[in-house]
Amino acid sequence: MSRGSTYRRLEFYIAREFANSFAVSFIFYFSIFFINQILVLVRKVMLKNVDPATMLVLVSAAIPQFMQYVIPFATLTASAMILGELTGSNELLAMRSLGIPVGKVFRVLIVLSILLSLATLYVADYLLPFSSKAYKNTLSRVMRDLPTFELREGGVNSIGPMVLSNGRVEKDRIYDVVLISSKNDNLETLSARSGRLSLLDSDRFIYDLELEDPRIFIHEKNIANWTLADAKSAELYLDFSRQVPALTSDAPGNRSSKELLALIRERWEDTRQDRLQYHRNREEKLLDIASGIYSSKDEASLKRNRRDIERYAVELEQLGPVQPTGFYLKYYSTELNKKFALSFAALSLTILSLSIATMRIRHGRLVGFGAATLLAVLYWYYLFACQLGAFNLSFNAGALMWLPDITMVLLGLVILVIRRRNI
Repeated sequence: MSRGSTYRRLEFYIAREFANSFAVSFIFYFSIFFINQILVLVRKVMLKNVDPATMLVLVSAAIPQFMQYVIPFATLTASAMILGELTGSNELLAMRSLGIPVGKVFRVLIVLSILLSLATLYVADYLLPFSSKAYKNTLSRVMRDLPTFELREGGVNSIGPMVLSNGRVEKDRIYDVVLISSKNDNLETLSARSGRLSLLDSDRFIYDLELEDPRIFIHEKNIANWTLADAKSAELYLDFSRQVPALTSDAPGNRSSKELLALIRERWEDTRQDRLQYHRNREEKLLDIASGIYSSKDEASLKRNRRDIERYAVELEQLGPVQPTGFYLKYYSTELNKKFALSFAALSLTILSLSIATMRIRHGRLVGFGAATLLAVLYWYYLFACQLGAFNLSFNAGALMWLPDITMVLLGLVILVIRRRNI
């Protein structure tokens, strides 16, 4: 058998074992995210009597939200499990004794991790924005039927600081309405025999509640003072956005890279104008202070100008020592870089997992799985710590999102260099 044929059989074997381990790891991480997020949505939706087809659409549209984490973590775990198994069973040692370089194994894992990184990028930059829009459109359609769907007969709903109770429901008309609201130290109770509920804003889920012949009772919590009033009609605006089980939204993280770049360009221009205005204001205040001091030719004139000089100094101090950095510019830049950094986490984490080949461990597959799970958790916290820290920096904060990937790559390469004799 030729050496080239041997290498191909080896590569096929590694790829097959990787695929098996990846499938197991994918199911593991997918189940964790599914239980923590999707089942919450299913429970809320089922309680609201949504038809199964709509529920399936909502669940499917929410899946890409966490797939961008599942794929990199599953890639890391699959690579660690394979290398742990090869090391624990001395298969790597056997390959070296036959003159087969370990780099052949590494090459297969690197190529597969690159392919999975590109798959993650496709999910984050195409499927996620598409599914977020599909989720929002489906949910908006469901919420348009709110009176017959959310407000069931004899139901009670919390809408922000208010509690709404109703009796019979007929299409968009509800009967025996009682609305209790808490404002500061007062309680307001509004009751009516009937009312009509209509959708005003499908994006923010704002509804208009028109009540007929309402009675309003306002009193303090200790009922020391109270007011009772009647009216022919009343109109209220109800915000049902908190009632919506939103796993996806129009947040920048759910937008495509093209959309984020457009937002960054727009915000960069705004930030540039804010910085120019900041420097103009500082120059004006400094000139005012200098002019006040220069025009004070004697002690008497200095006393007259002192109040103005102090006022200019206070205004200069209020401008602050740092020019505007643009919160939303940082926000969009951070989300754009996070999208790419997280996509290529499959590659950076795989490079780190290669260091397992330098170790001598028993039960290698199990140890590899445990080590990969721990690394995935550490990477998760590291990434979000960098995201939070990015808002405290004055330079391009988006670059900070690559720090976890860079750290993983450097750590993996350092370990490989130090322990290269064990490979």
